[in-house]
Amino acid sequence: MTELIKEIIERDNLDSPNRHATLNNKRIYLYTFMRKQGMSHQNIAKEFNRTHATVIHGLNRYKDLIKSNDAMIKIDTEEYEQIFGNIPVPKPVYNLVKDVRKATTIYDLDIIKRRLENNMYDTN
Repeated sequence: MTELIKEIIERDNLDSPNRHATLNNKRIYLYTFMRKQGMSHQNIAKEFNRTHATVIHGLNRYKDLIKSNDAMIKIDTEEYEQIFGNIPVPKPVYNLVKDVRKATTIYDLDIIKRRLENNMYDTN
């Protein structure tokens, strides 16, 4: 998977300093995909010769563009969607015992409740 992403980054020159809107849209799509695959902000940034703050900004920007049904983001990332759209995103698995021990607020307990409802705890 990472080899394919590296090939695309190199092929489309996404690690260049060029800030053209089409390239930015492609970058932020890949930031989002890589993040969903479990990569850290720092590792994603390294692949694109960017800072982790740039990646975080790109992730937020992508969310905003998708929420607003931006036509250009869809057009610019159509090829990537065909390549990566069918790849399953791994569902995170949490440890219930660890979460309960670390819970110190009502908010923490609410998170545990939502994770239980979504079957996100390891049953082994």
